[in-house]
Formats: sequence, C-alpha cells, structure tokens
Amino acid sequence: RPRTFLLAHAGRSAIITATALPMLTIEVEQEIDGRWIAEVLALPGVMVYGATETEARSRAAALACRVIADRIEHGEPIPDEARDLFTLA
Repeated sequence: RPRTFLLAHAGRSAIITATALPMLTIEVEQEIDGRWIAEVLALPGVMVYGATETEARSRAAALACRVIADRIEHGEPIPDEARDLFTLA
C-alpha cells in the first residue's frame, strides 16, 4: 500500500508517495572487544560502531540516509536499491 509523506526543506515542500520501499542491507558483526560494527555494502564508507547491535544498526541507517541525501543534492549517483525511494505524487 503506498504511503504519502510531506517533505519540507529550505522553505520548499513536496508531497511524496513511497510506492515501493527498496531495502539497503545493513550487515552487522560483533568485534572481539564487544563493540558492534554495522556496514551498508551498497554505500562504500558507510560503516559505524555501536555499543549494541541495535545502536550500530540505527547509526548505519542514519548515516546511509545522510550519504544518500548528500549524493542527491550534489547530483552524484546513488545505489540502485535507493533509486526509487520516492516518487512524486
């Protein structure tokens, strides 16, 4: 079922409908010292640590969103998995 969102940024807004939500895979692994490392393979460099698995996943997702937004803003390519995150309503 499509979901509709109102996005606002820098004084501009748009109504966005997410018709299909592609997935970016977050891989997690526990280090020998007990910390968790999470990585989004589709976005090189998106790798973070967390004290717990949940914290590492959350940080990786947040960083992936920031990287995708930055790439869109600068006209740089984004991974295929993120290409159709939003469609204009």
